[in-house]
Amino acid sequence: MSGQGFVIAASRDLALLAGLAARIDAATGWERLAFDGPAAIFVEMPDAFVTGTATHETLLVGTVFPRHGPIARCGRIDEETIADLRGGSPLRLLTRYWGGYLAIVWSEGRLRIIRDPSAAL
Repeated sequence: MSGQGFVIAASRDLALLAGLAARIDAATGWERLAFDGPAAIFVEMPDAFVTGTATHETLLVGTVFPRHGPIARCGRIDEETIADLRGGSPLRLLTRYWGGYLAIVWSEGRLRIIRDPSAAL
């Protein structure tokens, strides 16, 4: 396969999630991303994701570019944007970045998934 394949499995039942993750891993061989929330996130091409923080509570799956400046794929997003996402607001992400992505955020006991406005991913 080629492309930007990914699978997200989420469950508050950690035993169920572990079983799902094992089956996804066996079926795909894709890389599981480090994420602290109740989700298992696998990507076909590890370089196709942007990670938000060292704590692995915010991930962007897909391709993200800065809204201003040279057109180059971002390796990271800024800490202010991450803080806003963790607080429940995607506004800074939408005004500072563009691309085809899903933002996956684990904060305050809630799992949030935010799709880019173009729905490219």
